[in-house]
Amino acid sequence: MKGQTLIIQFILFFIIGFAVFGSIGFFFKYQSDIFKNDVSNYDLKLVNSYISANLMTAAVTCKQCDFIKISTDLPPPKSGNVFEIGLSANGINTTIPLTQKIITTSVYNLNYSYVLSGSAASIEPISITKTQNILRVSG
Repeated sequence: MKGQTLIIQFILFFIIGFAVFGSIGFFFKYQSDIFKNDVSNYDLKLVNSYISANLMTAAVTCKQCDFIKISTDLPPPKSGNVFEIGLSANGINTTIPLTQKIITTSVYNLNYSYVLSGSAASIEPISITKTQNILRVSG
């Protein structure tokens, strides 16, 4: 009888220890996922504001110019994601392709006076071109 209680005691300690270890690991994984989600949301907003500033620069810099080209490299995002940047009538659409997370921001009503088009990935240099009343982003 004494040997059986000793074995049951070891099994119970193993189960309790494994449960504590698993719950602590799950807690840290959950916190890491929340943190990565917050950082990727911030990165999306940051990329949109950066592209918006470049679009405003292209639209306002030289009103009489027929052609303006701005080439820029985006710094690597803190979340480690790749972004796809697109222009449409709604404004700037930035997407994380793996998670299908998307954010759309307006471009200070430039979509009323310019035709917005094109798309680019953040891993390559991004070119913003203005040709008469067309603003285009390409990679």
